Amino acid sequence: DRYFLDRVATHILAFEGDGLVVPYAGNYELYRTLKAAAQTESDAAAKAARAGGSGKGTGKSATVPPPKSDAGAASVAKPVGAKLSQKEKRELDGMLEAVDAAEQVLAALDAQLADPTLYAERPGEVRGITDQQQAASAKVEALMARWDELERRRAASEG
Repeated sequence: DRYFLDRVATHILAFEGDGLVVPYAGNYELYRTLKAAAQTESDAAAKAARAGGSGKGTGKSATVPPPKSDAGAASVAKPVGAKLSQKEKRELDGMLEAVDAAEQVLAALDAQLADPTLYAERPGEVRGITDQQQAASAKVEALMARWDELERRRAASEG
């Protein structure tokens, strides 16, 4: 039952085809949201490639692995080889601290959810803490994806 799994699952292993298994942190609803965002992003990229391309090809974009988060969904993606702006360099410099802080928040929420007294003494708070934990998990994934993107662009621009 999807409702039950949505309330119980903390991670999803998505079988994407061609033997590709992609792990997603979060429940089924978050997975569906991330998958829809990735599809929208890849459709937009394919449309842009067709509009800016020479008209050759099949109209399909190269295989794009699904993102592990929706970090890039809200921002316009830059070409992989583009140099980092000063703002992005500062963002990259502070990324380790941001990821550490987000992981500490996630660990604290995980510890709260692992405490059996929460369920016995304050059962009304479980749903709220679970929602916070899922949001914190999504934030960690988004930060990790953004860090990876910035590192790849930095490495590509340096050599």
